[in-house]
Amino acid sequence: MNFGFYFPTVGAPSVQWVVSRQDGFPHVAVLNYPKQLVGETAGGTVHVQDKGSSLQTFELQFERLTREDHDTARNFFETVRQAFHVFEFVDRNGDVHTVRWVNEFDFREVAHHRFSATLQLRQE
Repeated sequence: MNFGFYFPTVGAPSVQWVVSRQDGFPHVAVLNYPKQLVGETAGGTVHVQDKGSSLQTFELQFERLTREDHDTARNFFETVRQAFHVFEFVDRNGDVHTVRWVNEFDFREVAHHRFSATLQLRQE
C-alpha cells in the first residue's frame, strides 16, 4: 500500500493523492485527551474530570514537492473541503487512519516548481 491520501477509502478511492516522496523528519504524531477539566485545590489535590476519548493528530512536513504533487494535493483538498469530509491516510508504515485535514492549504514555492508544506490531520 502506498503512502498517500484516499477519499473516501483506500479500497475505493474517487480521488487520491499518492505523494511522490514521503514526509520528512521529525515525525509528529500526538496523542492527547483534549476534553479534560483539571483543577487543583488549595491543599494541592488535583481533580480531573474526563469528558471524552483520546485524540490522535498527525503533522506531516513535505519538502520540495513537484508541481504535479501541488496540483493533485490542491484537487484533493478541494474535494474533501478541508475538514468537511473524512478520508483515509496511509502512513509510511502502511497503517491506515481515518482522518480530517484541519489546517489550511499552505503550499509554498521554495524553488522553481518545488513546494513545501505542512499538513495537519486529525484522526476520527
